[in-house]
Amino acid sequence: MQKGHGKMIRLEQQITFDNYGKLFDFFAQMDSGIKDGKLFESYLQFEGRSWSFVTYPPDRVVALYKFAPAIDPDLQEAYDNQLSLLEICAGNYKNPQYIAVTPNVDVYGLKKKWCHEYCRVHGLALCETVEEETDAFVISEESFAEKEALPC
Repeated sequence: MQKGHGKMIRLEQQITFDNYGKLFDFFAQMDSGIKDGKLFESYLQFEGRSWSFVTYPPDRVVALYKFAPAIDPDLQEAYDNQLSLLEICAGNYKNPQYIAVTPNVDVYGLKKKWCHEYCRVHGLALCETVEEETDAFVISEESFAEKEALPC
C-alpha cells in the first residue's frame, strides 16, 4: 500500500503513476514490447504504432537534416543552432510535429499533452487524483517488471 504520495495520475482506474513522465514511460515500454513481438492479449488496444515522442540529439539532427525531403523550420533551427529536436507523432507518422529544444520548451508539458491525447484517442480513462493511500498498481521509480498488479 502506498501512502502520502500527493498528486497521482491514474490510468483505467487500475494503474497509478507518480507523474506524467512515468505514464509516458509506461506507454513507451508498451510500444517497445509490441514491436519486439511481446504482445499480451490485455494490451491489444496499444496496437497501431502511429504514436511516438522522440528526442533526437544534435548529432542525429544533422543526419535528419541531410536526408529530409522538406526542411521544417524547427528542424532548420535545431540544425543551425546544434539543438536537440523533438519529433511528435499523434496518430499520423506522415505529419509529425517538430520542435527545436530550446531552454523555453516545456518537454514535460508536451509529454503530458501527448499522454492526454493518446488516452483520449484510445478510449483510456485517465485522471489526476490526490491519493492518501491506494491499493492500485503504482508506477514510481521502481522497474515496471518488478511491480505486481493489486486490486483497486
